[in-house]
Amino acid sequence: MAELAALYEKGLGGPQDPAEAFRLYRAAATAGDQVSMTKVAYFYEAGLGVRQDYVEALRWYKKSADRGDATAMRQLGRLYESGRGVPKNAAEARQWYAKAAKREASEPIR
Repeated sequence: MAELAALYEKGLGGPQDPAEAFRLYRAAATAGDQVSMTKVAYFYEAGLGVRQDYVEALRWYKKSADRGDATAMRQLGRLYESGRGVPKNAAEARQWYAKAAKREASEPIR
């Protein structure tokens, strides 16, 4: 499902359709796909195919970060740093940035 969502997101094999990409990513995320959780969060944050909603973006980034996604951790840091969806909190932002860096440092080089 996430693979099909990526095709709609990028417009490969047909026109771009952010709303359909969001629908498919959300279905995959709801089924537990971690990468799709981060994508759903990004779509909410950017308002792609769905109404922009920083609170929902934060919620989905948190779900993905709790499963170990470094990108989601970094994005949480940005939201806390900027105060989007949450009150600004530099200490919380630093914690998420540090978690992301630690996670990225532990990932094997491909």
